[in-house]
Amino acid sequence: MTHSKHNSIFIKLFRIFLFIIFLEVFLICGGVITKAYQDQHNKRSLGKDYEYRILVLGDSLSHAGGVDSYPLQLERLLNKSQSDVIFKVINESYPAQNSNIIREKIDEWINEYQPHLAVTMFGMNDDVDLVAFDQRDEPQTLSATLNKFKVMRLTKSLWKDIINHFSDESDEALSMEKNDTKEAQDQPKTGPVPPKFSSFMMQGIKLNQQGQYAPAEKIFKVLSQTNFDDTFTKRSNREYYNSLFGQKKFEQAVRQLKPFFQDDAWDFFASERVKILCKDSQAAQHTITMFKTMIQERPKAERFYNLTGACHAAQNQNKEADQYFQEAKKLSSSSINPVTQDNYLYVIDRLTENNIYIVAMQYPRRDIEPLKNMLRSSSTFADIHFVDNDQTFESALSSKSYDEIFIDRSFGDFGHCSEEGYALIAENLAGVIKDIVY
Repeated sequence: MTHSKHNSIFIKLFRIFLFIIFLEVFLICGGVITKAYQDQHNKRSLGKDYEYRILVLGDSLSHAGGVDSYPLQLERLLNKSQSDVIFKVINESYPAQNSNIIREKIDEWINEYQPHLAVTMFGMNDDVDLVAFDQRDEPQTLSATLNKFKVMRLTKSLWKDIINHFSDESDEALSMEKNDTKEAQDQPKTGPVPPKFSSFMMQGIKLNQQGQYAPAEKIFKVLSQTNFDDTFTKRSNREYYNSLFGQKKFEQAVRQLKPFFQDDAWDFFASERVKILCKDSQAAQHTITMFKTMIQERPKAERFYNLTGACHAAQNQNKEADQYFQEAKKLSSSSINPVTQDNYLYVIDRLTENNIYIVAMQYPRRDIEPLKNMLRSSSTFADIHFVDNDQTFESALSSKSYDEIFIDRSFGDFGHCSEEGYALIAENLAGVIKDIVY
């Protein structure tokens, strides 16, 4: 019977292995699905000589909106005029894209698209602690190299599921004893996660999914303090947060988010949870307290001022919100991120060397002067065309509500735009580009 069971397990593992090989190919191809429409549009933009190609370089603000994103609205606006020129807008903007990524890809995009003009609006995702492009340390270990493959990451996940399935065939919940806790905390950070603790992880996730947050909390309270690999620890921390939030233990849940922000001020998981927390009055207060502490620790981190202001705004505490937004603007105006500046100037140089017109655009509700000051040392500064969105949006907000122009507060006093908000950007740009072309 045991031999038969082992054979059955082997066959299942072999089938999964074959399936993973297929999935590696599928995942590599499927990884572009989220930007397939954009890529298809970009490819169509390479055509005849009379097409005027515009390359947009940015982040999620330039990416979001679908057919109503400002790059596509811009293309429609430019092509309304009766002219022999056909404008094609190529959008290489993606969520969480920072200036290091744009610097790394700029030559590839120039060679691929051969644009006549480039629109730049990036830097918001550059944390104050962003490591300079030429000082980044690439992991050299075999494990780090293998982890770059999608199939390796998927295999790890599936292996944990397999271990969980066969390590205990009973339906009884796993319990963590004191000796398990000590064993978990004594484990070295390198090497694979022991099967027992992978099983604890899977059991805890299942409990969270079933809404059994109290027993899940007990599991993840321990797992979040382990010394296993970063992937395991981060997942444990996320699930620990979920178990606390599910019980409305907001103070503890907020405390669990702080390490995410300390590691990365733009952490997606933590940022999304803050949006939810700030809608609840009790949770919002704990969240604001956390950010105030983080501001004391990192007084030059503009991001935390904006998040504090956004949380106040979600509670309709507009006076307090404006105070933090103003502080964030002062930081933005009075200081320049040296990494952002270095990367921006590099991109400007590469565009200039390829005879590409440059339109440097500032974010909505942000003063244009800091952007000009950042680029002033460029030898071709006089040839850069600047677009200021600050006054345009302030004027719109004087007669319309915030929610009519923006759909969130991802950047504090502004966020991703509604169709109407993106139209404001597109109209601003269209006028400048027409002056350049005609």
